[in-house]
Amino acid sequence: MITIALVGKGWRSRFIKRITASHPDLFKIGALIVKPEADRKSLEEEWGCPVFSSLSEMKRHSQCLFVFIAVPREFASSYIKEAVLLDLPVLVETPPASSYEELIDLYNFVQSRQGFVQVAEQYFLQPLNQARLNIIEKGLIGSPSQAQVSAGHEYHGISLIRKFLNVGFEMPDITVQRFCSPLVEPRNRDAYPPEEKIINSEQLLCHLSYKGKLGVLDFDENQYFSPIRNSRFLIRGERGEIQNRDVSYLLDYKTSVQLTINRSSLGIEENLEGRGLESLNLGIDEVYNNPLGTSTLADDEIALATALLEMDGAITTGKGFYPLAEGAQDYYLSLLCQNAQGTGRTVVGQAPPWSQ
Repeated sequence: MITIALVGKGWRSRFIKRITASHPDLFKIGALIVKPEADRKSLEEEWGCPVFSSLSEMKRHSQCLFVFIAVPREFASSYIKEAVLLDLPVLVETPPASSYEELIDLYNFVQSRQGFVQVAEQYFLQPLNQARLNIIEKGLIGSPSQAQVSAGHEYHGISLIRKFLNVGFEMPDITVQRFCSPLVEPRNRDAYPPEEKIINSEQLLCHLSYKGKLGVLDFDENQYFSPIRNSRFLIRGERGEIQNRDVSYLLDYKTSVQLTINRSSLGIEENLEGRGLESLNLGIDEVYNNPLGTSTLADDEIALATALLEMDGAITTGKGFYPLAEGAQDYYLSLLCQNAQGTGRTVVGQAPPWSQ
């Protein structure tokens, strides 16, 4: 049982609530930390756990494995510092700070406790992205030299590019183009608009040029909720490529293979074993296995639940799955992309302290 102290009660916190409700055998919210003026009684009834106004109060009265911080980026670093001072392991929602200067200050503050602070970057933990990374690791497409990602805004997409290209903390040359196009207004997080309306939707094309490698982040600001603006992936190596769910690779220089990543799910047609994703397969090879067993959770929720499991492992082994330095690099590169937007210039950032 992984017992979590949850800071914040907003949109991302409710992902944790759904995960714990779906898998009460694995996860439990042991405490909720919110602003002092909050109505504790109603929140305790809603969340089914004690409610506290501070981390120090929570530590005195509750036993939790780690703290999950899900607050706006402007407040995240202060909670991280407080948790570190209280000797509480931290999993923080992205991004972990609001500016480059704040990232450096935060990194310097927790530098000696790097394994203590992990970032809940979930996109590379989504089932299909785990399958793509496993296919790359198997060497089927060779060494990736190009990754085009149209999924996840800013730091999320950059995290995927860094993972697919295996570039670590190398600093790329960055150029950015901005393009606006008409689009039927989609729903937002809560509901559809009351009537059809054409809006201008902003698209950013970010080119991250590494030595011999190219990452392209192509993201439309309405992509998360518009059913006509879909995610796209293209990862190319010298022996093959992954295009969305299709994989093409060479057995030898004149013999190619084309396969598709397929989902193995329970509860389809006559299957009565339950419902949910079990695994992903490429031909006869399993390239992803759901660490939750089977689950009715959405893929993004499975990814966040995987981060919770990984956090448990990080505390047990001392080996982090996505330490603060990784999350800081993603956000720093996204800030550089913002700086390059509309300038027509190539931007090259300075090597940050966490890259040393």
